Amino acid sequence: QPVSDAERFSLLAGRPASSESLGPMVCTCECVALSEIDAAIEKGACSVKAIGQATGAGTNCGSCKPELLARLRVFQAQAAPNLEPAK
Repeated sequence: QPVSDAERFSLLAGRPASSESLGPMVCTCECVALSEIDAAIEKGACSVKAIGQATGAGTNCGSCKPELLARLRVFQAQAAPNLEPAK
């Protein structure tokens, strides 16, 4: 049975076909997009481990952990520019 272009893209991208874009994929192992990472941080995830618990990102191969940490630092710098960055 033929599939539509949207379904084909969804299968190849490993994301659900929807009109809503979740933004760039940060964790391909668990299919977690940047917007989901940001939402987890906004809800209080304040470490890479906490982001992983909230979203699953960084809990498989770990190659996205540096990007998760970088995103935490961006949020921390915006919230409190004089605080020490996350480690």
